[in-house]
Amino acid sequence: MVQCCAFHDMNKWSSFWLHTGHLHLKNDVKMSKSLSNTILIREMLSKYTSNHFRMFCLLSPYRNDKEYSDEKMIKPVNLVNSFSSFLNLCDNFANKKITTLQFIADENEVFQKLEETRKKIHVFLSNDFDTCSMIEELSNLVNFMNKNFQSCEQKDQNYDLNRHYGCVISVHNFIKWLLEIVGLVFDEEKNLKSNLKVDDIVSKSLKFRKLVRNFALDKDRKLSKETKMELLKYCDDFREDLNNSNIEFKDHKTETIWKIKH
Repeated sequence: MVQCCAFHDMNKWSSFWLHTGHLHLKNDVKMSKSLSNTILIREMLSKYTSNHFRMFCLLSPYRNDKEYSDEKMIKPVNLVNSFSSFLNLCDNFANKKITTLQFIADENEVFQKLEETRKKIHVFLSNDFDTCSMIEELSNLVNFMNKNFQSCEQKDQNYDLNRHYGCVISVHNFIKWLLEIVGLVFDEEKNLKSNLKVDDIVSKSLKFRKLVRNFALDKDRKLSKETKMELLKYCDDFREDLNNSNIEFKDHKTETIWKIKH
């Protein structure tokens, strides 16, 4: 601290200090290089996402020690999935991508619930940054909203989407804004870039296409010409769809090769 003050020509470097707990493994063993029991970040991220671990940290007071284990990660993973699904549901509802979904709660009731949640969370965060209670309150808000989304075979002709658009998007924006402030990322492009394994997805998709294609070309199957041509057309359509998504591949006798177009 003295070196920082000298380097930046300052009399005071900091007036506040935050003392966090240690990360422990199961059976209360402190994670430490000297004990050779550390888990590398890349190892953890091969099993969980950054959002999962951040949620794990938010679910207990920052001053407390935290026990890291697969069992302890179950709740954070479920919560992140719940929040992510809700935000996606709101997006699809607002953009009219789901034609068999209605929101049945009264608009005033939703805004009242949202304001109550805001006030409670302000109290929680003012109380030594109580993120655990904050997450619980946000989860209650999500449950309240989910109960008021109702599936239907066909929307009522008198149903007014605009009447509910404002309250649904307001809740969506509040939850996303607050979770992003504490470090979670729900931006679709960033998540796709950081969490999805494109190589695995494309390779497995092409493997399935190859099985379908070989099935159609197998003379021992004795498929009708119409069925064979239809299956091959599906394979060609799939190739064209990937090509439109900047993934190019070519069929050879024994394998299919692919590349991302730049």
